[in-house]
Amino acid sequence: LFDFDDTLFNTTPTKSLRSVKTKDWESIYEQIPNCKLYDGFNDVFDFIRAHNINVGIVSIAQKELINRTVKHFNCPCHHIQGWWRQPMKPYPHQINKALEKLNADAKDVIMFGDSPDDVAACRAAGIKIVGCTWGLHSQEAKNALINSSPDYIIDSPIDIIKILK
Repeated sequence: LFDFDDTLFNTTPTKSLRSVKTKDWESIYEQIPNCKLYDGFNDVFDFIRAHNINVGIVSIAQKELINRTVKHFNCPCHHIQGWWRQPMKPYPHQINKALEKLNADAKDVIMFGDSPDDVAACRAAGIKIVGCTWGLHSQEAKNALINSSPDYIIDSPIDIIKILK
């Protein structure tokens, strides 16, 4: 499983438009080509495809935004669990729903995320969590992630391949 914002993608071009109460989704979608897939993920995706690994995305972002971004960047993804009405991370509901949709057992799943809420949600769902630092915008955010005690900490997407092996 992957988190969306600042783990898979640098979605900074969409964030100011997404932060307003009344969102213009078409304007947000138009910014997708300005987002960035972090360096190394194309190699990670090649590894995932070569090994037939099921991939899901769990995020508080809007599902259609995730879906369009995944398609634009040709990401392998079998299930997207975007925003819905159940409690969000740090509660495990979204992760549990993704596990159900992927027909996966928690003991066989690992999530890659960038926040203490990701760590807490994974702990509550009984899955391993990798803290990903490359999208964090401050030392304070990095320290918060480290202090939340994920199972692993990695500084580059290419390190995902070592963990998946």
